[in-house]
Amino acid sequence: MIFVRPLSALKISTKLLRKNSRIDIFNFLDMDDLQFTRLQTFTKWPLYLNPKPILLAAGGFIYSGTGDRCICMICGLSLKNWKSSDIPIDIHMKKKPNCRFISSFNELQKMKFYHERLKTFLNYSKKPNIDPCRYVSVGFYCKDDEMRYITYKDFSKYVTRLESFKNRPVQTHPLKKVNPHAASREGFLYPGVDAYIIHESRCDFISDNNNSDDNDENDRLLCKICLEAEIDAVFQPCGHAAACITCATKIRDCCICRCKLEASIRIYI
Repeated sequence: MIFVRPLSALKISTKLLRKNSRIDIFNFLDMDDLQFTRLQTFTKWPLYLNPKPILLAAGGFIYSGTGDRCICMICGLSLKNWKSSDIPIDIHMKKKPNCRFISSFNELQKMKFYHERLKTFLNYSKKPNIDPCRYVSVGFYCKDDEMRYITYKDFSKYVTRLESFKNRPVQTHPLKKVNPHAASREGFLYPGVDAYIIHESRCDFISDNNNSDDNDENDRLLCKICLEAEIDAVFQPCGHAAACITCATKIRDCCICRCKLEASIRIYI
């Protein structure tokens, strides 16, 4: 991977607008911009190149349209000749630690934790009848009075979105019926709570960069809801062990298979 002399935002925007008139380049200068917007610049990214577009977009980069050159529209960092082992966000942090995108990224990392997501619903006014704990348990948080969804899955892929609909409850109300194939093609997915579906543009992808066996083992034992306490509960009747007893008592559906829970039993690992 090679560091390229940064270009001005104006030069970059002019080149990108020539390549794709549908791109609103000024979105990239907004720190509240979505990963989804950056990801749209990778439509012509060669399939054989690494890292994958979702990792580059999550790392704050857009595609220049030439070779494998990617650019941060906030600080102007320009990189090319990526290796398959490169982690875009780590390189971004190392080369431009004061970039405003890094500050935004660090705030997003807090949303990995159940209690941090729950706090964002304190002033949420749009859906007063929802149970915040249920939505928070599957990965929702609130930003600017809009619900967003944090996930480790790459929902930019059609097959991943389609797979999400397998656990959606069957709906009898005509207005709630959804054709999974059609919805997935339009960018929608089922996050796993009620019958609620969302568009991929409201998803924030976060990657797990821990590669060591020790870290993998530790992560395997962490509660999949709060990501802090160790797993010490098993769900009934499905038998999945994926949460701490504190989180297990707050949810109604299994966070793995989405079946209705009858009980949560404390276990000792």
